[in-house]
Amino acid sequence: MANSRFIFFMVSLSFGFFQLEAKETQLFPETLTIEQQSLIKIGQGKRKYYWASVYEAALYGHKQLKPVSTSKLLKQAYPVLIRLKYNHKVDLKATQEAWLKSIESNCQTFCDGIKDSQKKFIMQVQAIEKSEVHDYQFLKTGLKIFKNKKLWIDMDDPIFSQVILLTFIGENPPTKQLKKALLGD
Repeated sequence: MANSRFIFFMVSLSFGFFQLEAKETQLFPETLTIEQQSLIKIGQGKRKYYWASVYEAALYGHKQLKPVSTSKLLKQAYPVLIRLKYNHKVDLKATQEAWLKSIESNCQTFCDGIKDSQKKFIMQVQAIEKSEVHDYQFLKTGLKIFKNKKLWIDMDDPIFSQVILLTFIGENPPTKQLKKALLGD
């Protein structure tokens, strides 16, 4: 009897693992399409803060970007997408502070020219709920951010869009490990 319970437990555990794996594959597929462009997954990683995984992220770009680099991503004409799935709630103040710090540490020579867009962006930022999915679409015309598949932020500022991309893969990313994973290294 104990043997059959153990086997049932192991089968249930294995089935649960495969269901979780299938959900993650659906959330971070190998290819997706935006702006009538087919994009491939370049890399995927986790943003860790001490022991916790704050979010999982994947970077998508055009196949011509391989091998990929930050400079190639900033110069290319095709859309780029970063998808985030949050594993924890983050309150409004912490979210705004994190974005301000990331923008200011990655804006390089653009800092003065993006002040209005930065202010507009920070005013639109909201607290984050566990399991939210954010899609950051980096386009030639600017930045579109979708929250749970609904358009949330639309910024017509291509320079600001590049700065937000730099917050993930620039000189000062959230973590060096995440940058490396996103770039497929």
